[in-house]
Amino acid sequence: REEYIKHTANSLRCGKVGLHFSVLGGGAVFHAGKSDGVHQREVWHGSRVSEACTRPPCPRLLASPSAFVALELRGDQRLRVSKRDGRCFFDQLRLPAELEQYMGRPSVTPRELVNVGMDLDEIARHLRGRYDREEIVISDGAFLDIDLWPCSRVWGMGFAWSSFVSQETLLGMLARAGLDNSRALAQNVPAPTDAPVFFQLGD
Repeated sequence: REEYIKHTANSLRCGKVGLHFSVLGGGAVFHAGKSDGVHQREVWHGSRVSEACTRPPCPRLLASPSAFVALELRGDQRLRVSKRDGRCFFDQLRLPAELEQYMGRPSVTPRELVNVGMDLDEIARHLRGRYDREEIVISDGAFLDIDLWPCSRVWGMGFAWSSFVSQETLLGMLARAGLDNSRALAQNVPAPTDAPVFFQLGD
């Protein structure tokens, strides 16, 4: 429990979550070890929220190693590949504010957050939605033991629509930069022809 509270405080400070007085949906949070055997990755168990939503379309133009077999190079040509892992894009794409209360996590109390180094003014700055700030910052002790729900402010990997939203956002960014879908290297589209630069996207 103490580690979860510390993690919540860190997530509040980096803007990944905000605090709500109530939630409309949510799930548990757990951590899974990374392949390096040292670091951990947070996982939000959002299956119940995902099941309540319309099923998302399959993300367009996903990366697949099989797409490389369609490439042909002359003997004097060289293929240069720059890799960027799409996972770094998750937890940075802002979630619309009206969806935050559907992305709840287990509740915490202000007292627990104070015990890991936050003060009441800092906690109040992370409150989301409608509230009376004058009642929040009073120090009579009543506020310390109410339940507050951390809710994601970003498209998290545990939500079914996150991959689709992330992929569409990246495709839109590339299109605005002049790399339209004709330069995409994916299994379900023809390989680019006469394009010195092409791209693959996927998480």
